[in-house]
Amino acid sequence: MTIRHDDEKAFYEYRVNGVLKEVKVVPKVGKPYYLVPVEGTGEFNRFEESSLLIPKWVIFSW
Repeated sequence: MTIRHDDEKAFYEYRVNGVLKEVKVVPKVGKPYYLVPVEGTGEFNRFEESSLLIPKWVIFSW
């Protein structure tokens, strides 16, 4: 993950094997949102929730 800041926003870039999968944008005022690249166009779609699936395994349970 790469984190960048400017005066009004923070950007969290999520990459898988070096390929950009999603950018979380956290403005100083307002709700965070996600930008997901549209394959092959160089454009981004905006979403209110993450579309990235993160594996979650149960290691211990009793």
